[in-house]
Amino acid sequence: MLYDDIKKYENIVNRCIGCNFCIENSWLGPYHGCPVYDIKEFESYGPRGRNLIMSLLIAGDENLKLDKKLAERIFLCADCGFCEEFCMTGLPLEELRLALSNYILKNASELPKSVIQAKERLLKTGNIFGKSDKEKLSWLDDKSVVDKENAEIVYFVGCSTHYSQTQIAKAVVEILKKTNANFTILSSEKCCGYPLFAVGDIENGIKFIEDNIQQIKSVKAKTVLFNCPGCMKTFTRTYTLVTGKQFPFKAMHSTEYLNNYLKERRLKLRLDLSTTATYHDPCHLGRGLGIYAEPRELIKRIENLQLIEMPRSKEKSYCCGGALTTTNPRIKEEISLRRFEEMEKLGVSIFLQACPTCAMNLKRVAEKKNSKVKVMDVIELFNMLL
Repeated sequence: MLYDDIKKYENIVNRCIGCNFCIENSWLGPYHGCPVYDIKEFESYGPRGRNLIMSLLIAGDENLKLDKKLAERIFLCADCGFCEEFCMTGLPLEELRLALSNYILKNASELPKSVIQAKERLLKTGNIFGKSDKEKLSWLDDKSVVDKENAEIVYFVGCSTHYSQTQIAKAVVEILKKTNANFTILSSEKCCGYPLFAVGDIENGIKFIEDNIQQIKSVKAKTVLFNCPGCMKTFTRTYTLVTGKQFPFKAMHSTEYLNNYLKERRLKLRLDLSTTATYHDPCHLGRGLGIYAEPRELIKRIENLQLIEMPRSKEKSYCCGGALTTTNPRIKEEISLRRFEEMEKLGVSIFLQACPTCAMNLKRVAEKKNSKVKVMDVIELFNMLL
């Protein structure tokens, strides 16, 4: 297991050369790539600082206190993957962060309330919002698609889509029906486990994943469809990282599914009026899963819609706040605001993304600013046009 002993990371963490590429790149202009460092601008909030802390812990430095203040800084990570993408020495920074978070969770003298509360909510209710099972499928009108036998596809909805961005869930279901997919949704679905990994609870994170895997196996589906990149990355990448096992199903993001469908039929869609849009690359979909082309290919299929790229896009995309929704909502809001303001400078009418957490964070900014820009998921737009 990767998290059993941080001492085994001594040689890896000491390879950090302090080049600073993990927090800022000169070609990005007046920005820091690491969103938390961008806000706090203090070494211990960034990946290079965490590497130093980890090396001191491994060395047994008596001057380093494992108190609440230190724990808060370790857990204040947006998990955007920018640091690992641009690390000059190729360090496995996600793995190091997971191992360090797990160590802090088990050994800190005091933990931040947000970490304790998030873990308690998940273990008690099976979702990050602490909602009851009765509310899980309240958005779904057609209950006949729930727990269907012999379905080829399981649509894994995810917490953010189930309980917050239900309009995305509805759009995915409608598109699956319009494309004649044989799919089902599991009433027993629980959180993918991602928020548990975010607070360092790797053991329970694995349990959540494997509970879901058993439920998917029970309906004999071959493909799992995700609209949430965080869920998909947790099942297909994090699970392998922490267990060495492979996710035993074909995994597909909703933009991949729809793009494949439209490619086969060579369909073109059209807006009535000429409109401009930009696309925000979700961190877990882009840097996490390498899915950059499919959302853009979809957008370019729409006549009368001009795609204007963000200054920071694809592998250089800036985070919306991501995992900080769980651990530090205030910092998350500052990060979301910076991303939204970057979009505003483009003068577009539609702000597209392909992640329910991104939608949730960016919509809140739009509401606070009374913005006329329409924030929506790519799938929502296509459901309107199909």
